[in-house]
Amino acid sequence: MHVENFGIVGIYDAEDGLTGELKYLAGKLFSNKRCDLCDVTHGWNPFGKRKWKKAIEKESLSISLIHRNQASDLHKKVAGSLPAIICNTSGKWECILNSSELKRLKNNPEEIIEIINNFTD
Repeated sequence: MHVENFGIVGIYDAEDGLTGELKYLAGKLFSNKRCDLCDVTHGWNPFGKRKWKKAIEKESLSISLIHRNQASDLHKKVAGSLPAIICNTSGKWECILNSSELKRLKNNPEEIIEIINNFTD
């Protein structure tokens, strides 16, 4: 997936693909490793959390969700520690929500969407 010029990108702290998903699942079950963005968007539900979907649909927000192995070096540099949500405004990438903020807000997708909207307005 090429998202170099996409407006808003959420980067999971997990790898894409079956092997990546299995590694993430094992880490979550046995090592308490987790991705707070994964917890926000889908948790254990591969089809996505209703609360997240409703928040996105309500605001008609377009956000590309990618895994760390799909992110460019630039995306990773801007994001810092993963997971993160970054945004391209006026040709410049900026981090909107870093990993600690996503951890704090993981049960409140409405506030995450509000922060994104305030940043992009």
